[in-house]
Amino acid sequence: MQEIIVPRMKPAAYDTWEIRDSLAAADLETSRLSIEFPEPYLVVGAHVSVIATTNTVDLVIPTAEDILVLMDVDDQRRYTNAKVIGQTSSASRGMQYVTLAALDTRYRDLHMKLDSPRATLGLSFRWKIFDDATREALYQDCDIAVALFCTPQKGI
Repeated sequence: MQEIIVPRMKPAAYDTWEIRDSLAAADLETSRLSIEFPEPYLVVGAHVSVIATTNTVDLVIPTAEDILVLMDVDDQRRYTNAKVIGQTSSASRGMQYVTLAALDTRYRDLHMKLDSPRATLGLSFRWKIFDDATREALYQDCDIAVALFCTPQKGI
């Protein structure tokens, strides 16, 4: 049986990087956003946030449970669901997303080694509800942010 090791304290992170975008209820997803790291980095955690940007009566304020995220490095290594081999359809791309809240350090720590000299971390956001009419009748528009807690690998 493999043991799970739980740290007694949170890992240290010298830097905080953030990526953010707007997602309207009328749009299913954002484009791929990216952060280029200037050297090899270790990402030890993340904090996610979602805030409403509209104030329409009777519409729900979305949370990190209502949004999905796809995260990759250099548009190759997926840190969310693995790429489905042999399928390039939008349905297979949709299967690569996970619930945004799953990235939050309140639930688990990350240990993502970005080893390339100028690694590019990419994120795309999309709604969990795919049906346009249902989504537009339910949610406020929102801003989504992911703050990443990082440290240069040379400092470890």
